[in-house]
Amino acid sequence: MAEARFHELLTWAMLVVAAGALALLGLWMFHYAYRTLVYPFIPRTSAMSLSVVAMGFALNCGFSYLNGRWLFALGPDRGTEWLLDPRFLGGAALFLGGWTLAVSSDLILRRLRRPGEREYRLPRGGGFRLVTAPNYLGELTMWTGWALAGWSLAGATILAVSAANLVPRAARNHRWYRERFADCPAERRRLLPWIW
Repeated sequence: MAEARFHELLTWAMLVVAAGALALLGLWMFHYAYRTLVYPFIPRTSAMSLSVVAMGFALNCGFSYLNGRWLFALGPDRGTEWLLDPRFLGGAALFLGGWTLAVSSDLILRRLRRPGEREYRLPRGGGFRLVTAPNYLGELTMWTGWALAGWSLAGATILAVSAANLVPRAARNHRWYRERFADCPAERRRLLPWIW
């Protein structure tokens, strides 16, 4: 009886010591549960190449390992006090806000064409009122929040790699929309509202 109680207390103590790391894991899993279980089933009008899927899988395996290793082995203990730290609170808010912007923008893009249509349309509404690539802005905001909430080199790495991928793509998409759509709003920026 005493041994069972000891193991129960030890389990609770371990959860308290790792509460911050578990909260960060929860944010990570929240994002990737959506990307894995929901996003692929939202109707698409074009196919994705297998090489893109394979590269994304490999990159995300690396990111998952890096962040998991930092949270649960190499980084400092993230106990319950971390859940009240302004870095965690602000980072979690940015993460969730960025996730919301990315998902809502993805849904607008997915609804642009009806099944079988090949014609491109100019996305409107939501974040598209301000920038050409609000889905990318949402992703970068989310990973900025992750880097802040985790306060780690691992989080900064995923943000840097994501920015190196998404910033040039946002510029390319902006140029493409400007060339093809005369009615592309002049005030619409590439990635950062009112700035760039």
